[in-house]
Amino acid sequence: TMVDEIRILTKGSKDPDYRVRALNTYLHKRKGFSYDKTDLDALQDKNHFLSGIMDSKTGSCETFPLLYLALAQRLGYPVYPVAAPRHLFLRYVDSTYKTQNMETTGGGSTSDEEYIYTLEISTKSIKNGVYMRTMSYREFLGDLISTNALHWGRKKQLNKAIRYLEKSVLLNPRNADIWNSLAYVYLNKLNSDPQAPDIEDLMARGEYCKKKSAVLGVTTLPRMNYVESQDRKIAEFRNMKKMESENPIPPWEIPLTVKPQ
Repeated sequence: TMVDEIRILTKGSKDPDYRVRALNTYLHKRKGFSYDKTDLDALQDKNHFLSGIMDSKTGSCETFPLLYLALAQRLGYPVYPVAAPRHLFLRYVDSTYKTQNMETTGGGSTSDEEYIYTLEISTKSIKNGVYMRTMSYREFLGDLISTNALHWGRKKQLNKAIRYLEKSVLLNPRNADIWNSLAYVYLNKLNSDPQAPDIEDLMARGEYCKKKSAVLGVTTLPRMNYVESQDRKIAEFRNMKKMESENPIPPWEIPLTVKPQ
């Protein structure tokens, strides 16, 4: 039903900008979906699953992209997920479209440069395809499976959490955060039962996953005051870009990369 209503709104347009604006208008203005400010750390299950945002009309940076993606796939739009530290956004893949990044929680667009600055994303992690890379749907399925692991981990059902995480890294082996979570669960299981018969195996698996995560370039952002920290970093970045535009570097101060002939 939602897709049929969006098709009426887009009037058959093939323009990416028009399509994205129509999606934003429909979800945020007409249907009244909004960011869940009562659960900024996304501790509630409803902020991890598509059913949660459909039932409550409030969502997180995990469920908003899910909803957009579910609609975009049915509409035939080339929209794909992109991972960042503690964040998920979408990308409308079209070379003619300048602002491909879709920040679904607010219905706007954020540049790669701003994401990299505010989320402290390392060059290493980008080079390894951990963050800022357009993912396939299969890889994203791995990330979705890891959400179930988070649910069972919170309930101390560590064996279930491990099974989900192991399947998750098979589908998306470049997700450093999942490798890091798997290391944590292995070691947590070890601490909960130090007399377990498979203690050496758990230690080896935990250390392997920890090293794998580090090699890929995992970025761990602080959980305390996360939103306030991000707001501050965004303000810093935008102020910096504003100053650059107001005070461009004179041509004679730009370092030459090629020696003049």
